[in-house]
Amino acid sequence: MTLAALFAKFSARLAPPLQATRASRAFSNVRYSPRTGLKFGCAARSFSSGSGYESQVCTVLGAQWGDEGKGKLVDILALKYDIIARFNGGANAGHTLVVGDKKFAFHLLPCGMLYPDKTNIIGNGVVLHIPTMLKELKSLDDAGIDYEGRLKISDRAHLVLDAHQIIDGLREKALGGKAIGTTKKGIGPTYSSKVTRNGLRVGDMFQDGFHQKY
Repeated sequence: MTLAALFAKFSARLAPPLQATRASRAFSNVRYSPRTGLKFGCAARSFSSGSGYESQVCTVLGAQWGDEGKGKLVDILALKYDIIARFNGGANAGHTLVVGDKKFAFHLLPCGMLYPDKTNIIGNGVVLHIPTMLKELKSLDDAGIDYEGRLKISDRAHLVLDAHQIIDGLREKALGGKAIGTTKKGIGPTYSSKVTRNGLRVGDMFQDGFHQKY
C-alpha cells in the first residue's frame, strides 16, 4: 500500500478536499511495509531508508528540544564514516559516551574523537566556547587518546564569550515565570551576535591586534 492510499484513507475529514489531493500526490512514490520500512521511489532509481550505513553522507538531526539520543546514534554511525562533523549548536546539554570503564562527556567535540582513524570537524555553524573545548580535550589527554591532526575547526565558527553567558542568564531571570529554560551557556545570545554581525569568529583570533582590540 502506498502512503498516498494510506493518507487518502485517513484524511476524509480534511477540508477542503484539495488538501488531501495535494498531499496524496506528494506521497505517491513513497511506500511502507512493516518488513521493509519506508521506500522512496522515482522513475530513475529508488532509495531505501535503511540504517544510514549505506549512504556516503548521513545527517542526524534532532526534531525536538534535545535528549533524543543523537549522540548515541552518531557514535554508532561513526564507525562506518571517515569524517564526523558538527555543523551547528554549541556546548549545551551534550552527550556521554562510555568506552570500557571510562566515561567521556562531550558538549562540543564530535564523538568521532574516540575513533583513532576518524577526522572530526567543528563547522562554521557551531558556536564555540573555547574553555569547554579545552576541558574536553584534556579528558582525552588524561585517557591517553591521541587526537593530533584529527580535529579541524572552521575559522568562521563564532565564539561564545563570557558576556554571552551573562546575557543569557540575565534574560532568563528577567522573564521570571515565563523563562525559556535555557542552560545559560550563552548559545542564543551568540547566535544573535552572529545574525547582527557583531560577533567574533575563530579566525579573528589570528588577526593582528586581536588581543589589544578585545
